[in-house]
Amino acid sequence: YISIDKPQWDDRWRQSISINELEGYHFRADSEFIEDMWLQIGDFTGAIPRYVLLDKEGKIFKSTAARPGAGDVLIHQIESLVESEKK
Repeated sequence: YISIDKPQWDDRWRQSISINELEGYHFRADSEFIEDMWLQIGDFTGAIPRYVLLDKEGKIFKSTAARPGAGDVLIHQIESLVESEKK
């Protein structure tokens, strides 16, 4: 998870991780990281939350991936990524 919230919301961000039992890696981005992230991902519209699918090389496969709860839509996107990796 990458947080691009305002620095003054740091406590709320940390509480949210705990309350929602979010496992995995959590990173608070600084302004330089945020600017570079949007340059890499592109399409600032929709902003957050944003889900991105990366290939094995770490390259962006889908910059507007479906949310984890999207079911079949996300499954189809992941299957497309797997198929593209086979080529």
